[in-house]
Amino acid sequence: MQTIKRNSQASGNVNKAHAAGTIQDLVERIGSPYKLTLRNVKGSGGYYALTGNNNEFLGFAIVSNNPNSVRHLELIATRSGYGDMLMRRVISNAKNNKKDVTLEAAANRLVNYYKKYGFQLTGQGRLMKLPLN
Repeated sequence: MQTIKRNSQASGNVNKAHAAGTIQDLVERIGSPYKLTLRNVKGSGGYYALTGNNNEFLGFAIVSNNPNSVRHLELIATRSGYGDMLMRRVISNAKNNKKDVTLEAAANRLVNYYKKYGFQLTGQGRLMKLPLN
């Protein structure tokens, strides 16, 4: 069974996954050029860890709170087949907190992936927004 943990509850999972190189492997899997430090993951304002059976690390998301009731999804990376679960949780939390969600699609091929959740291009490069307010 998969579990999504947030912030302090996810800390141990994120620490272990970072030390093992799993987080960077997931980032590279989605084709992102970022090299993440533990501070990048935990210092942004909020993060999620998705774990499976035996606490296996399946993915993570990093969010930051921006002014004007907006939550920015900095990065989401999971093993194949788990992105939907994590994305829906991020969106659900934003709805509960009455915050819109923005993100920058890391590649053009990801634009359609985000559109299926209701994100729309803003006209500023690959910046996308999901209005929830």
